[in-house]
Amino acid sequence: METRLPLNSIYLANDDRLAIANIVLEARQWPDVDIQAVVIAGAYVGEKNVEKLKSERGAIVSTYLVQLGIKPQNILIELKTLTDQMVKNDDGTLNLHQISIELVPLCNGGCEKLCNDPRVTPKSRAIQYLRAFGTLDPASAGCLFEAARRCLKCPLSGPSPPQPPLR
Repeated sequence: METRLPLNSIYLANDDRLAIANIVLEARQWPDVDIQAVVIAGAYVGEKNVEKLKSERGAIVSTYLVQLGIKPQNILIELKTLTDQMVKNDDGTLNLHQISIELVPLCNGGCEKLCNDPRVTPKSRAIQYLRAFGTLDPASAGCLFEAARRCLKCPLSGPSPPQPPLR
């Protein structure tokens, strides 16, 4: 889940709060796991007080996640300064998402039990890419989480997918 904030603002809009609450509600359907939140709190180099903005944005998201029932020790905050190269489109417009939240399960003894559980719907960019470009057949893949090839304690999501080849 990614969101855009007005420049120099730290406040989450109601729509953003609802989107965060929805992903937490979806993650609560995961059976017998704790939920870990990985939060990237960023600030664009063109904003004022970049370091303060990153810290305050991270704190606000963390506080809200705790209110939604995520354990504070399961919230990881990464502060990131967003440069022009990271956020400018070819036409010069900004594609700026200062907040990114990814929820992953923390499983005791491994997450293999989640692989074929209908309550769990992996939606990582890696899996979406694999499905979109035909390199993952959900019927024969066995465990979709293995396809993402990311290893925390449970690999529900993966790294950013490679860009499709230009034709």
